[in-house]
Parts: sequence; structure tokens; C-alpha cells
Amino acid sequence: AEPDVFTCELPQAVLLCSDGLSNMVTNEDILAYMTSGKSAEEIVSSLLDEANKNGGTDNITAFAVFA
Repeated sequence: AEPDVFTCELPQAVLLCSDGLSNMVTNEDILAYMTSGKSAEEIVSSLLDEANKNGGTDNITAFAVFA
């Protein structure tokens, strides 16, 4: 098998997350956390807490990267 490989410019920040997070926290709230100026670790921890507070009906995975 031959993998597809490409390059692109990344935005200032990237959040990879499962639907356990994106279904429990609104896009607006995610954006607010991502632009809060906190560290990636603090943001992910806060997002996990928010998703659980909002019901946490699924397992949650999140990974944030800042340029």
C-alpha cells in the first residue's frame, strides 16, 4: 500500500478530538477555550471537564497543538 502524503500550512492551533467532546461542548465554547491563552494541557483538561459536566455520555479524547 502506498500512503497519501501531503503538506499544508497549519493554523495557529489545532484540536483533534473525538465525538465524546464535540457532541458535549459547543463549537463556540471550544473556540473560547482554544483562544483563552492557557496552555494546551489546561485547555484539554478544561474541555474534558466541560464535556463530563454536560453529560459525558461517550468516551472523550482530545489533543491540542499550538504553533
